[in-house]
Amino acid sequence: MDMLADGREFLLGDSSPSAFDITAYHGLWFVMEVLGNEVEKILPQLNQPKLLAWFERVAKFGHGTRKEMTPEEALDVAKQTEPVEPTYIQNNSKSEWHVGQQLRVTPDDVGRVPVEGTFVAADNYETVLRLSNETIGNVNVHFPRAGFDVIPV
Repeated sequence: MDMLADGREFLLGDSSPSAFDITAYHGLWFVMEVLGNEVEKILPQLNQPKLLAWFERVAKFGHGTRKEMTPEEALDVAKQTEPVEPTYIQNNSKSEWHVGQQLRVTPDDVGRVPVEGTFVAADNYETVLRLSNETIGNVNVHFPRAGFDVIPV
C-alpha cells in the first residue's frame, strides 16, 4: 500500500498496469470476495482510498470477451496469431542475455520443470521467452524474475 503513497496510478509507477498490478489485484480480489462486508472489520488497511482507487483502475481492464470454442479451435487461433512485442519492457535488466538468445527458465522451488525458448525481453520484474512449435506457432511466455532461475542453453 505504501507503493501508492506517492500518488502513482499503478504499483511500478508506470502509466499502465504491469503483471505485478494484475497479480496483486487478483490476490486482493480473492480476499475481498471471501471476506465480503467483513473486510473492513478484519483487514481495515484494505479500505484505504488510494488502494481502493488503484483496485478500481485495475478492475476496469475487465476480463476480455469470452467466446466458446473447442480446444482444436483455440489452438488454431493461437497458431494464426503472432505475439506482440512487449514494448513496455525496456530490456534494462543487468544481464548478459541478448534478444534472440536461447534461454532456459526453471522455477527455483517445487515443480522444477524447465522451459526453453528465445529471449525476447526482460526487466527487473519479468523475463519474456518466445516459444515455438507446430501446434501453436509462436507465443510469448512471461515469467516473474523472482522465484525463477534463468540460464543460457
